[in-house]
Amino acid sequence: MRLFVSEFVCSGAWAQESLDSSLLAEGRSMLLAVLRDATRIPGLEVVTIWSGQRERFPVEGVAFQVAHSPEEEIELLAELAALSDVTLLIAPEFDGILTHRALLVEGVGGRLCGPSPLAISTCTDKLELAGHLQGAGLPTIPTSEFSVTHDTSATVAYPCVIKPRDGAGSQETYLVESVADFERLLPRWKQSSLLRQAIWQPYIVGRAVSVGVMVTPEQYRYQPLPPCEQTLSTDGRFAYQGGVLPARGVDAVTLQHAAVAACRQVPGLRGYVGVDLIIPDSHPGQPIVVEINPRITTSYLGYSRLCEQNLIATLLQADSDAGELTWKSDQWEYSPTGEVKRIQ
Repeated sequence: MRLFVSEFVCSGAWAQESLDSSLLAEGRSMLLAVLRDATRIPGLEVVTIWSGQRERFPVEGVAFQVAHSPEEEIELLAELAALSDVTLLIAPEFDGILTHRALLVEGVGGRLCGPSPLAISTCTDKLELAGHLQGAGLPTIPTSEFSVTHDTSATVAYPCVIKPRDGAGSQETYLVESVADFERLLPRWKQSSLLRQAIWQPYIVGRAVSVGVMVTPEQYRYQPLPPCEQTLSTDGRFAYQGGVLPARGVDAVTLQHAAVAACRQVPGLRGYVGVDLIIPDSHPGQPIVVEINPRITTSYLGYSRLCEQNLIATLLQADSDAGELTWKSDQWEYSPTGEVKRIQ
């Protein structure tokens, strides 16, 4: 069996002049964690794309093609997806990047080890997803469209959060606590390409967590993983700084139920999915779904160490009964740049 793992940034698909360093660090850490797990599966051939402009390829036992430009990378993506048994995509959701790459894989006859393009598109659009979840009666943050060119400080309620409608990695995300904040930040928002389509949400004080879910649609099976504590910056930008898992002092079952309920509302989800939630300080027993990430997330670094099984092997057995995942008793801390350490 041949597995093709494609990570957008490390593959060279992103032009150097516009490269975001935080997304490069996260993308690299996720790619290497997945590849290392994949190489431990007997009989599995693993292939990827690696940018020729970066460091020497760091994982033994993986075949790789070198892409020297975004144009060369997209050609290799199509070629390797067509030649492989299954393709696992890791890419940011904004600008339709992940959706377009999933469509390309399916267009050349490849098989995705992950959500369908329609499911990716639904999860990527934060306004559409919020409306979808609200329509199903699930707790999520009230979400409204926002225009940096037309809306004024009177059109939002404070405190609020302004962010891209299809953003990833907390890029261009702002806590706005007053009219003065709004007026100060508005010129910057107008210069941001990511905020051409934006949303605003009321700011909810609480604890940021996430729950991974392994989705096997053929069996209508949704297996939640242990909740993760998310570490976000406190400068009003919510920059992702890593996490700890399993999270301590939380109602794991309630969080897992909320994550699974959200995933059930999006047809076409498959494989590893990450669900972000908030435990509100005002109602800690009622977690709120923030968004669904239709791909491998950085939490995979911790899950890979905590799980007794090989998570990539489990993903590749999605059509069969792979059994329940089991977990070690320790606790792991991980960072977006790939550092993972046992803390208990």
